[in-house]
Amino acid sequence: MTTSTDSIGFIERRRRARIHSATQGWLIPESSLVTAGDEPWEVHVSDISRDGVGFESTAKMSRGELCRIRIGRGPMRLARRIRIIACRAGAGGHYVIGGEFVRDDNPPG
Repeated sequence: MTTSTDSIGFIERRRRARIHSATQGWLIPESSLVTAGDEPWEVHVSDISRDGVGFESTAKMSRGELCRIRIGRGPMRLARRIRIIACRAGAGGHYVIGGEFVRDDNPPG
């Protein structure tokens, strides 16, 4: 694990390098996998790594919350289960959220 400090004193603790991105993604709440509950909503994906994803959402999320994220379309797509590890208020009423990919013991289907 590498650590570094940026210009405002934030300590970077990510285990893997991240790829900065500006793409759409869709969150699917864990509850809707079991019931016909919440609908997926669009998020703005800002970075992705082998271990997780950073994105902005209009909805606040709780640390530890589980959901699925779909990023991209066609042959260049990713669909993974994530656990929310950070959520903070961002600009314009959005939330800046970090999620780690988790093992999917019960894939849908």
